[in-house]
Amino acid sequence: MTEQGLKDIILITGKKGAEKMFGKKKKVVPVPDECRGLKIKTQSSICTGETIIGFYDANTRKLLCAELVRNQSDIDNYYKKYGMEESNENI
Repeated sequence: MTEQGLKDIILITGKKGAEKMFGKKKKVVPVPDECRGLKIKTQSSICTGETIIGFYDANTRKLLCAELVRNQSDIDNYYKKYGMEESNENI
């Protein structure tokens, strides 16, 4: 890409560098009504070792809106998805 082409991209997008032009900004999903006021927690299976993350309901002792996570990046993305900050609480 030519220098003039990069300048045009910066003028159009307001961003420096072509790599930012193609990145998708993930939208923050509103917290579901049944999960409002609940904390996000992770739970690991004793048998398989799989870890899931979701909103913990203390009354039913279940995770709502649960998703399978494989690494810390998945956990970080779950918090970002709902626009919340991470707290290291496990069940």
